[in-house]
Amino acid sequence: LPTEILGSILEMTYDIEQDQECSTEQGPNHAEHLLTLASVSSRFLSVVIDTATLWAVADWRCSPAQLKKCLERSRGALVAVKYNLPEEHTREQVRVSLRRLISEDFFGDLGRWRDADLFIDSGRMLVTLSKLAAPQLRRVVIKYFAPPTREPIHLFRGNAPNLRMIDLAGIHVHWEWSQDVIANLRSLVLSAVKISEASVLSFLSVIKLSSILQKLVIRLVSWGDTVDLPAIAPSRLNSLKEIVITG
Repeated sequence: LPTEILGSILEMTYDIEQDQECSTEQGPNHAEHLLTLASVSSRFLSVVIDTATLWAVADWRCSPAQLKKCLERSRGALVAVKYNLPEEHTREQVRVSLRRLISEDFFGDLGRWRDADLFIDSGRMLVTLSKLAAPQLRRVVIKYFAPPTREPIHLFRGNAPNLRMIDLAGIHVHWEWSQDVIANLRSLVLSAVKISEASVLSFLSVIKLSSILQKLVIRLVSWGDTVDLPAIAPSRLNSLKEIVITG
């Protein structure tokens, strides 16, 4: 097989691990996973070393040295950020792990983020994510396991023009996104999310104007009682292939 094709196949092995929920504290982190692949043969070793995108995963379980090595070997490739909140961890351990992933030393303005899977319980981390633009981000999953913040969070300052998929749970969000996001959005999943009164109409415009939105899931979403909601014609939703709305 050509090096590029074998490299792409090896990338998929880590995605399969994630789908099978093997990314526990006890399982191998991403750096260890790559070392295992590299030990298969000299050909695999060469492909692992030379394929920058294989290293472009920021796994919260990696040590600072491993994380730095992965990002160095990724050679500027867009990064997938993965963080989970294991029950056995103390709050301080959790915060230290996540700080490694969004520290300025590694990411600066989040300009290299491609995908983000964040399972967190820190309001400060949400505030941090509201201050930084993510212009290359294509997919974001944020599950927040704590009482909602008093002030709504404006994720990525609304500056994430390449987002294709948004999956949020448990957060109080201010929904103001650029027209690029509305144009590109294909999947929107919200669970137990509170939308600020000031941005409800903007949120509805995403549904109304997203001509290629294919998946819409809204569960236990709330907003202010004083908001007068406009109707959305069914013809506006003709691109949808999956829709779930529960109160």
